[in-house]
Amino acid sequence: MEGPQFRQELSQRLKLCPQLMQNIALLQMNVQDLREFLERAVEENPMLEQREPSGDAFRELSARNEWMGTSSDAPPEPGAEDRELTSRESFLRDQLARRKLPPKLLSLCTYLIERLDEDGFLPPEELEHLHHLGLPAPMLEEALAAVQALEPAGIAARSLSECLLIQLRRSGQETPLLTELVSHHLEPLARQQYSPLAHLLRCSKAEVENAAAQIAQLDPHPGRWDAPASEPVQYIQPDAYVLDENGALSVVLNDFYLPHLALSSQYEEMMHSADAETASYLRRACKQAQELLSGLSRRGKTLHRCLEAVVSTQAPFFLLSDGVLSPMTRRTLAESLGLNPSTITRALKGKYLQCRRGIYPLSAFFSQPVGGSSPQEIRTRMVQLLQQEPMLNDRLLRERLAQEGYQLAQRTVSKYRRQLALPAASKRPKK
Repeated sequence: MEGPQFRQELSQRLKLCPQLMQNIALLQMNVQDLREFLERAVEENPMLEQREPSGDAFRELSARNEWMGTSSDAPPEPGAEDRELTSRESFLRDQLARRKLPPKLLSLCTYLIERLDEDGFLPPEELEHLHHLGLPAPMLEEALAAVQALEPAGIAARSLSECLLIQLRRSGQETPLLTELVSHHLEPLARQQYSPLAHLLRCSKAEVENAAAQIAQLDPHPGRWDAPASEPVQYIQPDAYVLDENGALSVVLNDFYLPHLALSSQYEEMMHSADAETASYLRRACKQAQELLSGLSRRGKTLHRCLEAVVSTQAPFFLLSDGVLSPMTRRTLAESLGLNPSTITRALKGKYLQCRRGIYPLSAFFSQPVGGSSPQEIRTRMVQLLQQEPMLNDRLLRERLAQEGYQLAQRTVSKYRRQLALPAASKRPKK
């Protein structure tokens, strides 16, 4: 007969299932899927706080490893920023000239216009600096008000909240709900946490959604001038990098552009002071957030451990320009790490690794004998042939391989080339 102890143990196991399933799902995600998942998690859970990565770590690393490239953003056209700022300043100064301000006030307004950043915001320290130099606060406030009264609405704001509030007032759309959201809840609003906000502000979700739609019509960058929208760049995002530091190989996970998550201190404080219903809701959200953060940590450790083992086994490939791959299976890798083969499969499936030689799917590093030769051996030879003759198309590549004893269909050659993330001959740069 099942006793209380059995039922308690069963209950504990069942409670672990959701977290276990989440950990498995996290491990299976590549870096692009993970970013999308984390962004959705932040939208749905008010206890999660998102801090956008700066990209500084990636820039520092890529500066030492030029093959890593830079961010996907195209460099601006030389002189474009200077032309944009000149045009903006002229437009604002022309408006000031028509207002016939006293010379001293006009001079101060012009100074403030020259200190606006690229988004049209005025760094708060500029006013503090002027005040420390002896300019009276009333004069500074008058100058700031004069510049903020110019077009476009929101120019010279000292924060995003102030920028949006100015636009609401100018358009006559200001309401208590809009003011509250813009003043105190922009972050959860940006994460589309409509239900939590409705709960906290004692209004309906529809009201919050309508307010969000109004706010979305405002311009958070009033200082930008008709910047052309760039075409989205489609490319494979590697999940990890293999670095060669004087013969010492190391693995770096590509989490540089993942949102950095933490528990929200604002809602943690609210959890201890809110009414019983709200506190209970926030406690559940906090538990889910903690489980997600724990799962992310576990994912990173498991993936890094697997990749280090792959790189160690295939070291000649990464160290030598003509290095070939060694036989390796997921089962032998799992045994060496003391992991289940299914864990290896989940951790590595659909992920890519970038090294000095290029970007490779992780599946390329495992042996699956086909016709006496492993796909890894064939793919390695393909890379070597293309290094010698970069403009070989798939038909000629198949012929070269056939001459060396690798009998493959052309569609198989095409598949292996795509797995290596190599473009078709027509899309390769001519040297």
